[in-house]
Amino acid sequence: MNLKYRVIDMTRLLPGGLATMLLGQLGATIIKVEDIERGDYSRQTTQNVFKLLNRGERSVTINLKSDKGREIFCKLVKNSDILLEGFRPGIAKLLGVDYVTLSKINRSLVYCSISGYGQSGEYRELVGHDLNYVAMSGLLSPELSKSNPSVLPVPLADTGGALVAVVGILAKLLSGSGGYIDV
Repeated sequence: MNLKYRVIDMTRLLPGGLATMLLGQLGATIIKVEDIERGDYSRQTTQNVFKLLNRGERSVTINLKSDKGREIFCKLVKNSDILLEGFRPGIAKLLGVDYVTLSKINRSLVYCSISGYGQSGEYRELVGHDLNYVAMSGLLSPELSKSNPSVLPVPLADTGGALVAVVGILAKLLSGSGGYIDV
């Protein structure tokens, strides 16, 4: 398969990075948009993971808090097919890069939000990482093993989230219309 799509990657850390890496391996062109202050946290914490997940991606820093930065970003969106973001709920809207705003610029845009607990619901504001999701699911329950609960050897929830994002994006592309995906 050779996807001829242009993807904007506004994610940080594993789930979004793995999703865009997979889309890139399928042939999509990935443009990583990082903020001017810190960028992707994995640059500082896990350099090898950053290199693995972002290999082959083009990278640009854009100040989305400035008018000029949003203008540049909107031009990028106009010429792209897919956008993935991993902001906390409400942050994309605050920055003016939410689906409702960007779909007015590009009606066929497939927009995927990846967050810990979704955009709505009682847990939406909680900070979370793979260990939190796995624990909440019950996978660390002592009843599941004969020993004490331990951390799983792979980041199961993050990997699963990335795969669900890719499947959702591919389904939207196959439908022939843009839309919003909440993972």
